[in-house]
Amino acid sequence: MLTPYQQAIANLYNQRSTTYDQGDFHPKLVDLLLKYLAIEPRQTVLDLATGTGLVAIEAAKKVSNEGHVIGVDMANLMLAEAQKKVKNLNLNNIEFLLADIENIDLHESKFDRITCCAAMVIFNDIYTVLARCHSWLKSKGKLGFNYWSETSFIEGYLLSKIAAKYNINFPHWQQKIGTEENCINLLKTIGFRNIETYRDQLGHYVDLETVKNKWKMMINFPVANDNLFPFQTLSKEQLRAAKQDYYQELETIVTPQGVWNEIMTITVIAEK
Repeated sequence: MLTPYQQAIANLYNQRSTTYDQGDFHPKLVDLLLKYLAIEPRQTVLDLATGTGLVAIEAAKKVSNEGHVIGVDMANLMLAEAQKKVKNLNLNNIEFLLADIENIDLHESKFDRITCCAAMVIFNDIYTVLARCHSWLKSKGKLGFNYWSETSFIEGYLLSKIAAKYNINFPHWQQKIGTEENCINLLKTIGFRNIETYRDQLGHYVDLETVKNKWKMMINFPVANDNLFPFQTLSKEQLRAAKQDYYQELETIVTPQGVWNEIMTITVIAEK
């Protein structure tokens, strides 16, 4: 059974299931991950938080019929989209599991590659997920995942700063893994070796009004705290004041080009 936080995340992504593949942002992340993590024919691949199967499907093409890919996700409607694509592509070397990756029972030393694109920061217990990945990999197998710098995605970064003023805990997702040094040390503690990191800036300028309009969406983002939606605990007056703080923060950083939205993407490759 999913925790309240996990169910909230599943609901969030189910709502996005039919639009998740739109645009080029997620395909860019997939391309970067697969650029740095070599997947070869006959390999067995596990894709964590597979969503609509963007990584899993590309991996299935690379491993050929002699290989096998398993994609795991806890959002059923995202997996339904993945299944549609697999059927249209007539791929027979891929399967999807509706499950909680933090508790799923998989064989140890089974996989040549484990991937996680744009989702490692979502897990409540990242250490446990990474430790389980280490146990699931074959000797010299590799884990590949990506995350972002602590100042990436301007909306979440600003809200985490504003939250402190109102004595609520609204951690920015990108702070959960931390710096590259912290990430590498965490992986070493678990037992990974030959760790490599790669940085790619996918940031861009965003129109001020567009970022302002993200307010409502962002305060309804679930966080892994005792209170899933901490901004909803504020009074109406406090919430109005917090919104104005958010707007004022944006006004201080806007330029003639718009608001700079850093998306410093860090791809991590680690070997067992």
